[in-house]
Amino acid sequence: MSFYELAFLSDQQHLYDQRDSAVPGLRRESAELYIKDSVPSFSLKHTQTIPIETGATGLVCIRDELMVATKYGHVLRYHWNGTLNRDYCLDLRRVPFCVDQLAARAVPITEPNTFISQIDYSPLLGGFAVVLNDGRAAFLTATTLKFDPNQVQGIWAPLDDVICTAINHR
Repeated sequence: MSFYELAFLSDQQHLYDQRDSAVPGLRRESAELYIKDSVPSFSLKHTQTIPIETGATGLVCIRDELMVATKYGHVLRYHWNGTLNRDYCLDLRRVPFCVDQLAARAVPITEPNTFISQIDYSPLLGGFAVVLNDGRAAFLTATTLKFDPNQVQGIWAPLDDVICTAINHR
């Protein structure tokens, strides 16, 4: 996973300035049709590369962090500066799953080699839709917005042949 630093150079001219034509027949007369835009100068610098030895299977942004799902059933949390937030990384084998949020009996995943193959985040719903490599799907939610690994709970979707996910709040 590579991280880059993007800096806008305010002391230089813009890279692109959109200007109207001097030819009367080609000039746009309406203000609605012509909005003057410019593209500023910027610098893109590679800051670091972080190897994901376990193989990344999904990536999603949650506020000020990137969450990377791996083939070993972990969800690693990286800050935008590339540092690993170890205290908030998830291990699927430690997340209890149940059929609804009110169920008293929540059981962690016990099947070996189970990992997240697709992941999507919804801040409105407060959780993650995930697809596992064996075709099951679930919604991961927590009692806090920080998604403390000790408070994360999975809610199974009644499906067994899922291949992708997309979240819609309706």
